[in-house]
Amino acid sequence: MDLLHAGTVGGFCIVSSDSDYTRLAIRIREEGMFVMGVGRSNTIKSFAHACNIFVHTEDLLAQSGHKANRNDLTPHGVPPVVSECEEMKSESKVAMPEHRLLACFAHPDDEAFPVGGALAAHTRRGVDVRLITTTLGEEGEIRQEGSATRETLGNIREVELSCAVRALRLNSNDVWGYRDSGMQGWEANDHPRAFIKASTDEVVERLVLEMRTFRPQVVLSFGPDGLYGHPDHIAISNHATTAFHLAADPAAFPQQLSGGLEPYQPLRLFYSVRPARGSAASGPRPCAARA
Repeated sequence: MDLLHAGTVGGFCIVSSDSDYTRLAIRIREEGMFVMGVGRSNTIKSFAHACNIFVHTEDLLAQSGHKANRNDLTPHGVPPVVSECEEMKSESKVAMPEHRLLACFAHPDDEAFPVGGALAAHTRRGVDVRLITTTLGEEGEIRQEGSATRETLGNIREVELSCAVRALRLNSNDVWGYRDSGMQGWEANDHPRAFIKASTDEVVERLVLEMRTFRPQVVLSFGPDGLYGHPDHIAISNHATTAFHLAADPAAFPQQLSGGLEPYQPLRLFYSVRPARGSAASGPRPCAARA
């Protein structure tokens, strides 16, 4: 409960074994938090129904026509994994046609741990959310021995990203193929494909094209400090901010406009930041606006 009242998280993921976390899930949701549940198909039904969404572990590993096992874990052909609780099935949705949000992040899980609740809340109300993920998070931590190797981690995280896209009901996701740069001072900083080594013009041009093509009213990314200083988070924040201010300028990347594409100005740019000291709120905050 300390995390619940600290104001530093936007949602919770509860992984169940044989324990009944129904009351915990209900308590968290009563505080207005988003709850994702993860467990086996025989998980206590009341817990599954108490979550906003519930993911079956069997589905995470299963491919069509195969019994689930670790060898079946691939980045392609992942089946739908989300079971909606009864409350979500009956909940009336507020239609928000023509509302679009472009989320720009660096790694798989960046769309989940800081802003997953906010994205899910918007997609449930009909907002078209597109996610840009610039790397596969190859330098992430392997917390459970044997669950991955340094060579396979990127592919496994791509599977997890596919599952998150389905769970959050995002309409589209594009992974750009740069490499995770790791934390400041790591050897990975010098990898030739490291995201922090990517050409600023190249990344900004791609983001401007996304904004002119997708035409979102809202752009979402990390704040200038990268939430906790990760170099890739800082890089995507800087690139997304620059692109936000250039997308409406016809002099910026004019070659994009030769096929009939027009300059476009998103209305708002939001940053995912840590709450100010003493603030009870957390999650995305507005940082800029331009008519």
